[in-house]
Amino acid sequence: MAYECRKAKRLGTKACMAIMGPSGSGKTVGALILGKALCPPGKKVVLIETQPGQSDLYGATFDFFIVDLAAPFTPERCSAAIRAALKENAGVVIFDSLSHEWMGKGGILQMVEDTPGTNSFAKWKQPSRSHGEFIEEFTGLAKTVHFIATIRAKDKYVIDKVVDKFGNEKSAPKKIGEAPIQREGIEYEFPITLMLDQETHRFKVWGDKTNGIFFSDEERVITPELGKRFAEWCKGSKGNEPLLQIGKLEDEEGAGGADEDESAEPQVHKAAPLKRR
Repeated sequence: MAYECRKAKRLGTKACMAIMGPSGSGKTVGALILGKALCPPGKKVVLIETQPGQSDLYGATFDFFIVDLAAPFTPERCSAAIRAALKENAGVVIFDSLSHEWMGKGGILQMVEDTPGTNSFAKWKQPSRSHGEFIEEFTGLAKTVHFIATIRAKDKYVIDKVVDKFGNEKSAPKKIGEAPIQREGIEYEFPITLMLDQETHRFKVWGDKTNGIFFSDEERVITPELGKRFAEWCKGSKGNEPLLQIGKLEDEEGAGGADEDESAEPQVHKAAPLKRR
């Protein structure tokens, strides 16, 4: 086999990113904000929903479509849901959330548990292979469609200092995202990874290969303006882009089911607000 040496070129690219955080931190909304900014004209934002009905709550705020994905959350069914989204003329695919493929009903952990035998290595062999193939499925979208995955984070409580309305300082528990609920190292599959705070919805940057689009954002909140800057970067750039100075990054912390019908095809529907009764 002959190998070719070519000059690196800064061309247009598709987003592949993970938005992580504990429950209530704003992962879905953040993904939809960025999805709206990234979506090319004439294309759709398609969200793969692992908790059917939840994302419909945002149907009056964002224009997007939904692929409902019910258990079992096997890697094969998750991949099929992505392919179903692509058939709907998707310009942006949001997988909400990727944690179900790992710890949901029929996901990797249950696959390992249900595999006969006592040899741990043997029990993990096929689930690991299936998980790897699923990763190849969504990372392979980089040339065709923007991909955003939300990932739940393990809840961890820390004692924080707060000031009440009388000016008195008190100690209060605060829930933060400690690590993604997925296979260890999943964050390294994404060029961009953000960890959201539950209370402020501000993000910490775990990874940013955009030369600082997210690192340099002063508010550290996912906004339409941030989405527009990110979309412009994805379109490509002329000339050289300076790397963000390392000194500006010092404030960041590093990343450190048989009862279901498995043959059922995912259904696509238009997101709509739920009716209140």
